[in-house]
Amino acid sequence: MNSKGLQEVGVESLQAKSSYSLMEQAWNAYLKMKPIDPNVFSTYRGFVKSLPFMIINNGLISTCTYLESRSGNNKVAANYLVSQISDLIYGPDHPIDKLMNKLVGEDSIVLRRKTGDVMTFLKWLRQFVDIGVQHE
Repeated sequence: MNSKGLQEVGVESLQAKSSYSLMEQAWNAYLKMKPIDPNVFSTYRGFVKSLPFMIINNGLISTCTYLESRSGNNKVAANYLVSQISDLIYGPDHPIDKLMNKLVGEDSIVLRRKTGDVMTFLKWLRQFVDIGVQHE
C-alpha cells in the first residue's frame, strides 16, 4: 500500500493523534514531577535521559526490572517513572506492582506497540525535563 493509500484509511492521522496524546501525557507527568525534591528530580531527569537507550538495548521488561531494583533517591525517582509508565500502558487504575506480570504475559506484537508508546512518551518527557532545567 502506498502512502496515499495509508492517508486514505487515516493511518497518519491516527499516528498524529496518538503522538499528541503521548505528548500531553508526558507534559502532565512533567508537571507532577516539577515540585519534588531537587535531588530526586535530578535523578529522575537522569533516568528519563537514559531509559530510551536502555529500552533499545535491553527491552522494556528488563528496563522496568532495572528501575524497580533501585534504592535511595534512585528508588523514589524510579518509582515515579515506573508509575508513569504503568499509567501510560495500562491506565491510572492499574496497580504498579502488577506491571511486570502484565508485561511478561503480553503478546509480542502488543508489547512492541507498548514499547513504541513508551519510547514516544520518553522522547517528549525528555524534552520537557530539559526545557524545565534550562529555565530554572
